[in-house]
Amino acid sequence: MKVTDNSKARPNAGQGVKVLAAGAVLMLFLGIIYVWSVFVKPVSEAMNGWDIAEVKLTASFMLSCFATAILIGGKLFMRYGARKVVLAGGLMMATGMLVSSFVSPGAAWLIYITYGAVSGFGSGLAYSTILSAAQKWFPHKRGLATGIIVGAFGFSTVIFAPLVEYLIAAFGVSASFRILAAVFCAATLLLFRLITLPPEPAAPPPDASPDPAAQRQYAPSEILRTSSFYMITVSLMFGTAAYFILNPSFVTLANERGAASVATMIVMMTGIANAIGRLTVPLFSDKFG
Repeated sequence: MKVTDNSKARPNAGQGVKVLAAGAVLMLFLGIIYVWSVFVKPVSEAMNGWDIAEVKLTASFMLSCFATAILIGGKLFMRYGARKVVLAGGLMMATGMLVSSFVSPGAAWLIYITYGAVSGFGSGLAYSTILSAAQKWFPHKRGLATGIIVGAFGFSTVIFAPLVEYLIAAFGVSASFRILAAVFCAATLLLFRLITLPPEPAAPPPDASPDPAAQRQYAPSEILRTSSFYMITVSLMFGTAAYFILNPSFVTLANERGAASVATMIVMMTGIANAIGRLTVPLFSDKFG
């Protein structure tokens, strides 16, 4: 009887855990896009009374560029590999924050470009690449891998909301941007090399049972012709709209209602809930489909 070596059919678990751990740490940094509400009032004051509504608009620029970069990042990831895209995304995010620290009150709108567009786009590039790489290492536990990665992204608020508040109180807005940029740059340079893809699986023998994880991969043009794509897209738009609309205003709303002392705590609570949902729902998908 012929024995076929399928040792390469599944990715090495140890290497996959490294990718998952490095990706989760990087996601903690990338998720700072959810913390803009903590910046709103200090940035308004630092920019000589820049209108609060206009400061909040920075989050819209960031989320728009973040979503656009996720689409572009998928193409770049397939062409240039995971490491290069994660490196580019992480450095873009750090650069956007660094340049934001030099914006003067007379040109406050430039923060829309530096923090909103550049940092938002960099975060989106790295986000899509890290998530895709982690899923490929755990084809039989995609829900687990997805939950850990996106859960870390959501949990970022819990860590960075109080940290940003402390940095701004201790060093001011400009210095805080520079400190965060330096930390993000260091984390990217330290961890991007660990974001790799598993080796191509060996071809299974003709009589082998079909692998439940080996699902068909669709080209973008094929996806656009499926009803599922539009159902999922519309569901996500309605499911996340309230959170993204209110997110930049959490601290401002708390201050207006006399709850300034717990404003940052409110932001942290949304991060905890966000992370729990992102982690548990994909786990259920592994179990129930």
